[in-house]
Amino acid sequence: MESNSTQPSVPTVTETGGIYSLLWKPEGIQIRVSGLESKHHDVFSRVRLGLLNSADGNHLHMAKLNLMSTQSKNSLAKHMATEFDLDVPWAGIVEQCSSMVLNMHEKGEPIHNLSDVDWATELPYRVHPVLAEQRPNLIYGFGGLGKSMLALYLASLCESAYSTSTFTVEPARCLYLDWEESKEELSKRHSLIMAGLGLTPPADTIKYRFCHLPLAGDVQAIQQAVLDHDIELVIVDSAGPATGGMPEDAGETLKLFNALRSVRTKEGKGMTSLIIAHTAKNAQISSPFGSVFWTNISRNTWEIKKSQGAGEDSLYIALHHKKTNSSKLFSPIGLKFTFTDESLLVSPAEMKDVPEFHNDLPIKDRVAILLETGAMSIRKLSEELDVPQASVRTVVSRLKDKKFVKTGKDESGEQEWGNMYYDNT
Repeated sequence: MESNSTQPSVPTVTETGGIYSLLWKPEGIQIRVSGLESKHHDVFSRVRLGLLNSADGNHLHMAKLNLMSTQSKNSLAKHMATEFDLDVPWAGIVEQCSSMVLNMHEKGEPIHNLSDVDWATELPYRVHPVLAEQRPNLIYGFGGLGKSMLALYLASLCESAYSTSTFTVEPARCLYLDWEESKEELSKRHSLIMAGLGLTPPADTIKYRFCHLPLAGDVQAIQQAVLDHDIELVIVDSAGPATGGMPEDAGETLKLFNALRSVRTKEGKGMTSLIIAHTAKNAQISSPFGSVFWTNISRNTWEIKKSQGAGEDSLYIALHHKKTNSSKLFSPIGLKFTFTDESLLVSPAEMKDVPEFHNDLPIKDRVAILLETGAMSIRKLSEELDVPQASVRTVVSRLKDKKFVKTGKDESGEQEWGNMYYDNT
């Protein structure tokens, strides 16, 4: 190490997700700065000071540092010089650390020329069509619908690079942030899912973290976990406790989304996330419970519904696409979950085969299903489906000779229509 130099060498500085790492190689010193917070024109941070003679840097000292305060910086430098006989220019190092981190922090995100952005090479989905890449995705519904199981299933597909007839998957290392269950329960579910896929769980599998703090207040630890394990997909289970139990509070909801937006992958890209939320009770329009920002800020939102009889080993779920910011709305997705003692098998399910899901289908599909039972007039279809005759007439006219055909007239002389793919006599 260099001795008695009042001016230290120039450190190398890297930053990912608000975590700064500064290395003074000639002096053999490393400082990690995180948790920057502005208060009354001051900027406070957590600093960890260590040596460079190991991969992670041997720990020397941890402190809270006001990057704007001469007294705070002098106090830290004096403590380091007094406590550690290292012949290191601590005053210069602490000043460099403070000024360089503060400059980068105040500079913020870089400015881009939109004409130069190569958007065509960006991955649009991590799991098509339910998880948009580098965006917050939301799945919501009533309790007990299998939302957590579905989220873990999607994570299992990502970790295994396993695409199905329903989901096209890009590989991803996943972090499951859990406020509701336990690592034992999630491990059991994961084993059942992998058995249903016919796969052996890899040694380096989904990372699990039990959480009890609001996500926004724990984001530095989450960011570090993302860097340590090279995470590309984060699952938040669930929205209510992740906001500290205040999902209806706009401020707390925004804090959660802003925190997720600040999390970066090891390559510095935005994080793909899946948030699980509950449905607002007694609402006239189906929506996630809480602030309107759950709907407004989520980039890709799906509602989940289920059908399951008492004592049945199979569960049918329907995913309805409610919002997207980058594509068309996708058709509903049907899935069948079959449970045994040894596995969970997930398979595609036709929405038309589950009567409880019929009312959520587009009118054209409901008309087609009803006409499988026999030909009907516009008036009769309107009555059976409980929709205006004008809506039925528009659908039938638009799909005339493509899906629906004239079959004759009923007893009152009204034109009857049939599904051209079925015998409507």
